[in-house]
Amino acid sequence: MKVALLICDGGDGSASIRWFKDHLLAEKLCETEEEFYQNEGDPEIIDVPDDWEPRGGFDDEYYLSNQE
Repeated sequence: MKVALLICDGGDGSASIRWFKDHLLAEKLCETEEEFYQNEGDPEIIDVPDDWEPRGGFDDEYYLSNQE
């Protein structure tokens, strides 16, 4: 499975990784959300096993609910 990851600036000198199954959502966030500026406009797409789950889960639902 291919997943997108984005580096998210925490605003206090910290950074974290946000994981997405929806590549288009990740691309949109890179373009519109200031906290993702470190990605230089594009998410990183990587291959992971089909049953892989990031610690804390994927972030798609959180960001989709905040887009409305």
